[in-house]
Amino acid sequence: MNGEYRVDGRKVGALRIEPNRVHGRNGDTFPEIVINGLLELQPLESNYKDENGIREQYPYTVTEITGDLCLNDNRNSRSAGQRVCRLEADSFGPHHVSRSTEQSIRLTGRLSPYDVKQLNEQRGRSDFHLTIKTALTLCFDELTDDRVHKFERLRENIGLIIPRSTWVDKVYPKLGGPDVFVIEIPRGERSIEDAWKKIEAAEKAYGNLDIQGVYSNCREALNILDRRVKEHLGAKSCNYTLRWERAYSDAQNHASFGLHHDEIKSNANCEKPEHFILTRADMDAVLLRTQSLLKLAEALVQER
Repeated sequence: MNGEYRVDGRKVGALRIEPNRVHGRNGDTFPEIVINGLLELQPLESNYKDENGIREQYPYTVTEITGDLCLNDNRNSRSAGQRVCRLEADSFGPHHVSRSTEQSIRLTGRLSPYDVKQLNEQRGRSDFHLTIKTALTLCFDELTDDRVHKFERLRENIGLIIPRSTWVDKVYPKLGGPDVFVIEIPRGERSIEDAWKKIEAAEKAYGNLDIQGVYSNCREALNILDRRVKEHLGAKSCNYTLRWERAYSDAQNHASFGLHHDEIKSNANCEKPEHFILTRADMDAVLLRTQSLLKLAEALVQER
């Protein structure tokens, strides 16, 4: 991902950021997102050539580089939306530029645990689309070009796409999020739209730690899938009874369990019924199970 800096339309530098060099650190006690990049700089050239065909060059000093990490308004653009955090360049002092140079740069943003939660919810289940709003401050040694000021503050928005695998493996766990399995299940063509909507509602409930919301939406999604598969294959077909019903009936019973947890707990013959609780691991199991059965159902209704 590149952003170019120009003075009066003339290029003086570029910032190149590799998405796989973004990571998190400090866990949930002091979470920070770290964005590594390469800053390329060159002197400003005059608009005009002298009698020997040479353009005069204007050296300068970079006094500061800062930025803001923002959510994208539009995934197909660098349009910056809601600001997530301020970015500061670690160990970056004044840097004099009298010839073409390259310099590694590290932009660091401090987050709160709430910011981390909001970021992960915004990403959803896809690659992460962000924008870095950068500002580069230059101080020229001397100028004879009256179209350029002694101090120039150059702004550039750089689109940043963090792959899902990078976010899940390198960024989110280091910001205090849980280390997770990454299971690639192709989403397909959403041929059973009503079930998709219920599963998306379950995913949202999962992000809010709403256990009842996860279980209820998963159960409704499974009921929708069962009706659709039964309608397509026929209730007495082998494909329905052997390939679908065996998997569905157990999953539906599992999803219903969460909705009757208190009743089951009060009637359970347990030594310590107060320890009979549902956790995030239970939500993981019912949600992943429902998502996989969605793909099975969509495959079955495509068969003849």
